[in-house]
Amino acid sequence: MVGASSRQDTVAPAVAGATDVLLRLTSDGNTVQPSVSYDGGSFDDVGRPFELRHGFDHIGPFAFRGDVGAPEIDATFDWFRWSPTPEEYDECLAGQLPPDDETAPPAAGVLSSTSGWAYGLADGNYELRMNLWWGSNATLFRLYENDQLLATVPLTAATPSAQYASVPITDRPNGSYTYRGELVNSQGTTEIGPITVAVTDAAPATPVLSHSRPDADGATTVTANLWWGTNASQWRLLRDGEEVASGDLTADTPAAQQVEVPVTGLDAGQTFVVEFSNHAGTTESAPLTIH
Repeated sequence: MVGASSRQDTVAPAVAGATDVLLRLTSDGNTVQPSVSYDGGSFDDVGRPFELRHGFDHIGPFAFRGDVGAPEIDATFDWFRWSPTPEEYDECLAGQLPPDDETAPPAAGVLSSTSGWAYGLADGNYELRMNLWWGSNATLFRLYENDQLLATVPLTAATPSAQYASVPITDRPNGSYTYRGELVNSQGTTEIGPITVAVTDAAPATPVLSHSRPDADGATTVTANLWWGTNASQWRLLRDGEEVASGDLTADTPAAQQVEVPVTGLDAGQTFVVEFSNHAGTTESAPLTIH
């Protein structure tokens, strides 16, 4: 570029002889600060931040030969991958195995779920558990949900000890979910499962409407009670199909929930319905007609 200069920050690796280096670019909305990690856990800033408004059109590994008088060398890279989403990053990690001293593929594990254990409700919140009771150990556990990679869990191999892994599953709507797993070490991969979890109680339980005795001016209080079951986070009261009130609820499944709504200007024969909603759907009460 005419009138401009290229600015490169160079520094020797903090870990001598390191062959795996992770690069992270963190932005505060104005500048971007690079940082590096040699263990995949802790990151340290490297180089100077640059202004985001200048942007960048590519990212990747490159090499300089340094002083122009130095002999030219060939730079090679085994592979490079840019992972713009956490899901793609997990998929990339899933293919990388920790080192181990195993002499045989992992023994067969067993999958199980805790769906319904807490309250007897299949509400879409549970754990998927893997147990390898005895045998050749794994260094990696992969869990698939409906044939999509859901989680990758590193394991510590100590053959022939038992191994255990748990993956939390949250906010699944009603439906059927099939899980399978893979136990992996340097000697191979062992399939486990599949098991199927049926979610039937993700939407709120059915609320029940009642009302106080109307006064001479047509005023009453309509009460909605959810006595027990999966809780709601929002509610809506309809009178003859038109919304008259709505609001939020604090979910604490399976505790009871109650909403009281004062109603005025009541005409004989009007019908009320309440809707209780959460992330998984909406449940209506039976109609209540006030005569």
